[in-house]
Amino acid sequence: MKSSIQSFEERGGSRVLLKRPARTFWGRYNAIVLTTALSLIYLNLPGYAFVLNKALLPKYFYFGLVPILSPVLLLKPRAFLSYLISPFPLWIFVVIILNIIHLLNAFVEGNTGTVDLVSTRIQLLVVAIGLGFALAVTRTETYERVFPFLTVLISCSVIFDFFIPGVLYPIGMEGSVINRGAATFINPTIAAEVMLIVFLMTCAAVKMQYRMPLLILTGVGVTVTFTRSAIIAWILFWIFLSIKRVFSRLAALFTLAAFIVIPVLYDTFGNYLSSRENSGESIANIQARLDFFSNPNFEDGSSEERLKVLKAGWNLFLQNPVSGAGAGATHFWSYKAGTHNQLVMLGAEYGILGIVLWASLAIILWRGKHFQNKNLQFAVFCLFIFMSMFTHNMFDSPYWLVTFALIAGTRKA
Repeated sequence: MKSSIQSFEERGGSRVLLKRPARTFWGRYNAIVLTTALSLIYLNLPGYAFVLNKALLPKYFYFGLVPILSPVLLLKPRAFLSYLISPFPLWIFVVIILNIIHLLNAFVEGNTGTVDLVSTRIQLLVVAIGLGFALAVTRTETYERVFPFLTVLISCSVIFDFFIPGVLYPIGMEGSVINRGAATFINPTIAAEVMLIVFLMTCAAVKMQYRMPLLILTGVGVTVTFTRSAIIAWILFWIFLSIKRVFSRLAALFTLAAFIVIPVLYDTFGNYLSSRENSGESIANIQARLDFFSNPNFEDGSSEERLKVLKAGWNLFLQNPVSGAGAGATHFWSYKAGTHNQLVMLGAEYGILGIVLWASLAIILWRGKHFQNKNLQFAVFCLFIFMSMFTHNMFDSPYWLVTFALIAGTRKA
């Protein structure tokens, strides 16, 4: 007979006795492994280590997860087989097969850059399956406690990087943007995306009264990245989660204070950046980003570049609607940036099937059961749709793939 532990849960004003399985050695092992893996991925430590030392390839960290996850796979082979035929793994298999076809084509043509890019994509998808299974067979509450810690750590480190640049990485390092906080993510847009994801995960792990303070801390972190799409998403979170009463009643006071404080912060950021010695040309771009919220327009350099690559990606899709222009086509092209739009990128590289993959993943996330509160499930689904319009790296980013695996699954009690 399996041992159990007793706990109580509030339901309808009464206390209900719950019985949960007692923690076993392997249960603790799984929790430790997953907590470590989630911390590595959501803090971008593999990528951060590579930026500081080119000999430390990110794949070494991800491959290192394979042996420590193998006991989970070996001890539960039937559960693993059942997991493989669930919606998200099946979706991954289709993406892998599609990429293998493009990989073989690139190999025959001798495109070594494309071969490296596509093989990396395949490897990350395989890692996502392994982590997804480990998450699926482990009690959710044993590893989701790491998310509040990550919310505070990531937000504070990004704020620190903004006010005291040059400590976490050299100023002007490749991939970084001067005067925009990014911390271990180097790229401020990535930092902003991770903060939004981790905050939503945190809402399921903390009591209601802690959610609003953490939202505000996340908002400050997102703001100092000056990523407009993420700032808009954060504001929409605030409105939606407040309406759906995901926050406590005291949240109204925080909302009132925000209307007073945010305009002050807006002016403070502008004045502070102007006084920086190392502001350089980046100050004009950041000022344009700040001005966007008082006078929305798309005439700044960043917006014009995004519009240009978006049109280029769309034209590439129209030229190759069935099979696409090939994996990596929007990576190895004449423009300095990618499409900044996941849907257009998939259409340009994989054709109609790429668009189907995007739509099918959206349905899988919509039908996921990770959150007990359906409003949080809907919020993550909307985050995927919204951010798809502003980023093209979702399927190449471990933090997005792990998030998909989590949200597409079922919460395990």
